[in-house]
Amino acid sequence: MASPQTPADRQSFRIAIICARPREADAVALLFDHLWHEGADMYGQAPGDRNTYITGRIGDHNVVLAILPETGAHGAAAGTVSLRLSFTGLQLVLIVGVCGGVPHISNCDAFLGDVVVSKSIIQYDYGRQYQGSFAVKDSVEDRLARPNKDIRGLLAVFETEMMKARLQNKAAKYLGDLQNAARKKRYRANYQYPGANNDSLYAADYAHKHRNSCDVCDSDSYVFCDAASQASCAETGCDAAKLITRERFLEVAQVANFTPRIFIGRVGSGNRAMKNGEDRDQIAARYDIIAFEMEGAGAWDEVPCIIVKGICNYADSHPNKGWQDFAVAAAASVAKAILNRYTVDDGDRDQGHPGGRSIMSNSFGDGTRIMQDPQDDKTRIEDLEGGLLKDSCSWILNHKSFLEWRDDPNGGLLWIRADPRKGKTMLLCGIIDELIKENDGSYVAFFFCQETDSRINSATAVLRGLIYMLVKQRESLMKHLLQRYKGATKHLFEDANAWVALSIILTTMLQDPSSKGTVLVIDALDECIADLPKLLDLIIEVSNSAVRLIVSSRNWLEMDVLRTASRNVLVQLELKADAVSNAVDIFINHRVEGLPQFGKDDGPLKEAVRQLLSDNADGTFLWVEIACKAVHNPRLPKYDVIRKIKEFPEGLVPLYQRMINYTLSSPSADLHKQVLATMAIVYRPVTLQELASLVPELRPFRNDLDEIKRVVEACGSFLYIRQDVVYFVHQSAKDFLLSTSSDFLSASGVSQQHHVVSMASLDMLSKILKRDIYNLGTPGFLIDDVKPPIPNSMDPIHYCRDYWVHHLQHSGLTIDDPIMNAGGALDEFLRAKLLNWLEALNWAGKLGEGLIAMALLYDLVRNVEALRHVIMSASQVAHYFRPALETTPIQLYTSGLLFSPPRTEKLFFSSENKDPYLLSYHKVDVPDEWSENLSTLTSPPTHTQLASVRLSADKTRILTQSTDGRVQVWDTTTGRCLHTGPILKDATYCQVAFSRDLRYMAIAREANLKICNLSADAAPVGDKIKTKTLSLLTKVYNHVSEKASIRKVVFSDDSEKIASVSEDRQVCIRDVRSGTVVQTWRSSLDATFDGLKFSRDGREVFLWTMNQLQIWDIASGKLRLGRTYECRTIHDVDSSADLRFLAICCDKSTFISDRKTGSLIGNINLPRGVTEIAFNSDSNDSLRTVAGTFSLKDGGRAFHLSLDGKWIMRDTERIVWLPEDYQVQSKEISGNTIVIAGTEGGFITAQFRS
Repeated sequence: MASPQTPADRQSFRIAIICARPREADAVALLFDHLWHEGADMYGQAPGDRNTYITGRIGDHNVVLAILPETGAHGAAAGTVSLRLSFTGLQLVLIVGVCGGVPHISNCDAFLGDVVVSKSIIQYDYGRQYQGSFAVKDSVEDRLARPNKDIRGLLAVFETEMMKARLQNKAAKYLGDLQNAARKKRYRANYQYPGANNDSLYAADYAHKHRNSCDVCDSDSYVFCDAASQASCAETGCDAAKLITRERFLEVAQVANFTPRIFIGRVGSGNRAMKNGEDRDQIAARYDIIAFEMEGAGAWDEVPCIIVKGICNYADSHPNKGWQDFAVAAAASVAKAILNRYTVDDGDRDQGHPGGRSIMSNSFGDGTRIMQDPQDDKTRIEDLEGGLLKDSCSWILNHKSFLEWRDDPNGGLLWIRADPRKGKTMLLCGIIDELIKENDGSYVAFFFCQETDSRINSATAVLRGLIYMLVKQRESLMKHLLQRYKGATKHLFEDANAWVALSIILTTMLQDPSSKGTVLVIDALDECIADLPKLLDLIIEVSNSAVRLIVSSRNWLEMDVLRTASRNVLVQLELKADAVSNAVDIFINHRVEGLPQFGKDDGPLKEAVRQLLSDNADGTFLWVEIACKAVHNPRLPKYDVIRKIKEFPEGLVPLYQRMINYTLSSPSADLHKQVLATMAIVYRPVTLQELASLVPELRPFRNDLDEIKRVVEACGSFLYIRQDVVYFVHQSAKDFLLSTSSDFLSASGVSQQHHVVSMASLDMLSKILKRDIYNLGTPGFLIDDVKPPIPNSMDPIHYCRDYWVHHLQHSGLTIDDPIMNAGGALDEFLRAKLLNWLEALNWAGKLGEGLIAMALLYDLVRNVEALRHVIMSASQVAHYFRPALETTPIQLYTSGLLFSPPRTEKLFFSSENKDPYLLSYHKVDVPDEWSENLSTLTSPPTHTQLASVRLSADKTRILTQSTDGRVQVWDTTTGRCLHTGPILKDATYCQVAFSRDLRYMAIAREANLKICNLSADAAPVGDKIKTKTLSLLTKVYNHVSEKASIRKVVFSDDSEKIASVSEDRQVCIRDVRSGTVVQTWRSSLDATFDGLKFSRDGREVFLWTMNQLQIWDIASGKLRLGRTYECRTIHDVDSSADLRFLAICCDKSTFISDRKTGSLIGNINLPRGVTEIAFNSDSNDSLRTVAGTFSLKDGGRAFHLSLDGKWIMRDTERIVWLPEDYQVQSKEISGNTIVIAGTEGGFITAQFRS
């Protein structure tokens, strides 16, 4: 067997186990399957972390075992914070150790050595101290948040009897492994069971104290001396008559190998050990507590955790020495059993407390989805400027104002302001490098705003970038991000509240003591076009703290608010003209030395070029860069360099005008103008492929990037290309093209260009988008399991996908525009491609942006009725199915089709957009429209919810029973109502049964039995079937015991016989058609009667109560077989088609036995909630349940319900996601056919390919 792969770093660990004492950690370490270190820990830990760590592997998980330096809640809190700092990717933490147990839990005795697992935490010593009393705070449980969804789901599984039994069996095996390992390694502790005779429980009010003479021990109080607390009960003279004898104690005392029982519930946690039996019982009764311990409250709010502790005492004053080792061994074994069931999620899905890395991914994306790394922006800017020249910015480092700001221990604001193109950005790049050099790169976070890129031109983007850089440099700050993220959805950093959330996180990080000395740098505040006032206010607020800031901006009036900062230092570059001019000269020298035409002997010529550049640059770096690029050509003779430079007019604006004139005079002027016009109005830099999608003339070259590059490079030096992304050389270049003075794009021209881009985008989206664009096939593929293909078919349309609505919004549309008409381009696109667009957005993690776009679209068409309805329906689809879309995008075509109202289905679900796995489906009495809250269906007030749905044996009919008692039979092929039965008033007070073919209904009330024929002759009337009056087809009988109420009633499989049993245990078998009594007998079972059923051949009747089953022969009326099963409750019984086997569905498992002898053959574990079973009619190989069909041969499954009730599965594949309001509805799965009750009446049927 291959050795498991060693984790790359600390961030690779998802699971941690915390132990408060080395003695506890010893037991846990014995259960590691592999250790990742020999002698010393190879992964190290964060600065200031005092925990001790052992790293290794348990099962499929990399696990870090943390040993706390201090015990108790405070020690646990400090230790857990340190753990989180060192191991930032944790998703689950188990706190393993010992505790004091409550002796009686849920009518069951808890023993020493049993194990408790926390469902929640009660900090019982949290409250207020009054004179003479202590009041626990009423909202104590709210103070410690409930576990996240992953943990709640895991614990819910273990609370089922079946899964708890499995967990106990696994733990027992691991306990044996631990004991054997300790024996082989000759551990001091052997972790053996101390024996039931050493398990002593005294009455709660009987204190452990000296019973003889003692000055401290008072016989009338709970006070006892220190010596008594260390003495055994025998030494203090505790009265054995005060010991409590318990029923389970008598059972355990006779068992050689004690198996710890597991209890799941609330755990009390406090800073002091509970040592008082009366207080224990009082607090336990008040808060439903099952155990007391000391570490949980400290760790609970820091990490997603489960407390797993062995009971080593009864939380009273009586010592039970010798139990600690066994108790912690039992707890460690249960912890390993839990991890055996736990599945680590390495994706970005939001389930409560994800790991730190997961939060970073959710919050900031992968560098392309939500934002870019500011370091990448800095590198790009320096490359554009030909590299950073330290000499060109060294003057600022020695400037009096800079030194004053740098040396101020109280922080402050350095504000650099100037007109455009004066080198502010490059100056800040130089300052950043110097500050990083001074502080070893630990204290500088920066951000470069750029108006032309929507990803980095908003105040929220600035905060994202700064937080990203701070956490990237100092992982200790991650705890502030975790604290804010806790309990929130992953949209916390994307929606309208993002600014609030991020500003709180940033200010909290900056207040952290470890942030002392931090410098924040923000370049080009004037290019922050969204929420600039908010950003300015925050800068002023932060500048008054110990944090130092540097910002740059143009000389804009709205920036003057920065003067109100209490400690600000202003550096105005216009006032430092000599320094700026000197920096430009240094830059000129550098660029001239790099010209390929000049050699060592060309000094005079180079000097002439330098002087010419300096005279015309007007103190502008960009002018120099553009001019030097124009002559940086080996083919250009050196004598021609000066002539070429002289062609460039003095100053940047005249230079831009010359560039545009030159571009428009070329033979390809129209193409160049289209490229520049498109670049002038896009919301972010675009890739070459994206540009080809937006400019129709470039589409033939979409796959020829070299040709597109040549077109871009011919656009007069306005643009440049870096890593196949097209940028403006400077914001001023874009400003020039959009200015009125350039006469390049008029106001109407800008609107027209937006229209051109929006139409080009819709055209490209229509051509490329399709259902299942990655050709995955299976509708349940998780987004985290899919790696986009290379090349990606969506590469050319990323920009179109994200911004087509924004361009349409600014295209000057009027109500008379053809695109606004019903059947126009917009209407056609939404009907044909809306679902594909939503799928594409989800693969990019941008459904939130899509919802915002649809809101903008709705505002555009508010006065166009036809389009308004289409867009409203589109928005409702996106909102309603968002939980599925964000995890399984292709589910839109399956779940979306089945659970959208019919009118929405007609709008968007064309044949191309339907799941090919879906053979057929029908929606019966499902409301046509969505409700106003966008999340539930609307239904006429006459409709009521369905209490149950049933599928006939031949799958041709469906019977529905409403909460108001209405019974209806439907045709599964046409979806028409065939028959409507009587309304059962007070249906909860009667027994109702239906024949397997849904042709008869039996109603038992008190001692009366009614049999209704649901298959009367009927004549079609329109879309409905008009039936005869059912009262004429109803027969009424009295039970054989006329005064005893009928408890159960059931039909035989062939619908020929009906059986009923009354509360006096009398069983009656009748002929359905004639009503004749065929047989009667009296059962010996308890009169509660949990179930009654015919055998498959109709010759026997199964009768059961609790865990007892009887099989009666109908012909003789005699008991053929009786058996008691090892379970609490039998839910259902069925016989196989060949009558050889019985299946007995119990609370713990489903047993398979020989029908004749009753001997057990095997068992199968079914999902939680399954209470009805049936063998397949043509084989003995599988059982049908409401949760699907389960194979008896290999444990495989056909179609079935997932354990959490959220999915219809096929084997292990996800097939249909169930919206939340459908998860609680009645449903039936038979083979590949599914029937689900509607939320407001009606039902849905679907048949899938096998």
